[in-house]
Order: sequence, then C-alpha cells, then structure tokens
Amino acid sequence: MKNILLFLTSAACIYTTGLSQSANLSGKVLTLNEAPIPDLIVQLTDSNMMLLSTDTTDAQGNYSFEELPTGTTYHVVPQEPPFDGDYLNGISTFDIVIAARYILGIAVPTNPYSWIAGDVNNSGSLSILDIVLMRKVVLSIETEFPGSTLTRYIRTNTTFTDPDHPNNGILYGSPSISLEAPINDFDFYEIQLGNLNP
Repeated sequence: MKNILLFLTSAACIYTTGLSQSANLSGKVLTLNEAPIPDLIVQLTDSNMMLLSTDTTDAQGNYSFEELPTGTTYHVVPQEPPFDGDYLNGISTFDIVIAARYILGIAVPTNPYSWIAGDVNNSGSLSILDIVLMRKVVLSIETEFPGSTLTRYIRTNTTFTDPDHPNNGILYGSPSISLEAPINDFDFYEIQLGNLNP
C-alpha cells in the first residue's frame, strides 16, 4: 500500500510539473489616450533577439503568445507600421511650445511619455536641439527626425526617476520578461515623436 501511495504521489508531481512548463504571455498596445491600436504586428524574440513568433493586435489592441516554455526570457517588440506619408501626424507649433515650457522649467510633465515624445533625436534628454528638429518638420524643411523613428513603443509601467525633475532620468519599463507564470498585462503605449499633446 505504501509503495502504491508513493507511486501515485510521484506521478502527481510529474503531471503537475508538466502542466507548469508552459504559460501564455499577452497584453495590449494603446495610444496615450488609452485607445486600442489594431492590426499592429508584435514580435516575440528570445534573449538573443531571434524571432520566435509574431501576432497581430485585434480590434481591442490585444496580442497573445500561447504555451511558451517557462523559465525563459522573452522580448516583446511591437513593430512600427509602414510609413503612411503623414510625417506630421498631429505635430504642430503647440507641441514646440510645450517642449520649450518643459525645458525652461515653466511647466512640468505629468507623465514621462510626453517627455519621451519630445526627445525626437533619441538622446535621452529634452533639449533645444529637439525643438529645432521639431520646427524643421513642422515647417516641412525635413520629413523625418534624423537617427530616430517616427514612433516608439514604451511599456505602460514607465516612470520618472524623480517626477519633480524629469531631466534626472526615466525608469523605462522593460520589454523583456522572464516568464515563470501566465502574464496578461504586458502592455505598451504607442508614442508619436514630436506629439507632446496627443
């Protein structure tokens, strides 16, 4: 009888372990106004950035990767959509005014995302150079921001290091995850560079 119980216990452990070896990883891609972004390609890569899978967001902005091996690090990479020709896409002189107020300390951004949107040269800070580049785009002197994409995808758990002093740095939410259990809120915001007032 004792041997039978030991066998059943061992079998149950093996069965339970087998069940826990995979998990789902899912989330949403949203605008800063919390509107869903449909039909966006999202890639899943391993720790060496090798492509493992792709998914396309649905009408609610949801993506999902199912039955992934646990104990593994994954990277989720939303892909910038093909350029549609509208390089302004909401960027105006008002955005330049907002950026200038941030730089001069007249106003403080309430979240890191407008600060990131103003960093159009991807230097890690907001400066006069960003304003110069934004002005060139608004005036149609340039049609892109040199050395940077038009869109960035940032985790929704991104915060300022010090909310009262944005230039002290930003704590970016990582697009990487060591998957140990199901995760259903691995969400991203889409940020349009230069658009500080979405």
